Amino acid sequence: MTTITQKRKLSKSAWVLILIAFIAVVTLVITAAIGLIDLSPIGNAYLSIFSWGSSDVVNGILTGGLFFVLGVLAFYVTTRYFIGSKTTLPTGTQGYSPSPTYPASQPVKSGEETTIS
Repeated sequence: MTTITQKRKLSKSAWVLILIAFIAVVTLVITAAIGLIDLSPIGNAYLSIFSWGSSDVVNGILTGGLFFVLGVLAFYVTTRYFIGSKTTLPTGTQGYSPSPTYPASQPVKSGEETTIS
């Protein structure tokens, strides 16, 4: 079986932004753990969103829809930029094949990476 994985490449500046965001989250957690900052306003905001959503049906639908859209967006970004779209192809005919045969593929757009394994 041949697996073709195609995903978009992230630029160096995007990787730097991801690294900075990761360092910021770790720093935030460490400073909260040692008591330098208080994260209770963030927790209160999180709870107030859900209490607002539970106060009325329309608010609940808006809250649920917002979190659904955020989940779909996170799935799209993760699939598009980190996991990639994978296609598994059969190996072809059984028996001896002296030259490898590959399926015709779409031209690779700039900024995309294709891996055949």
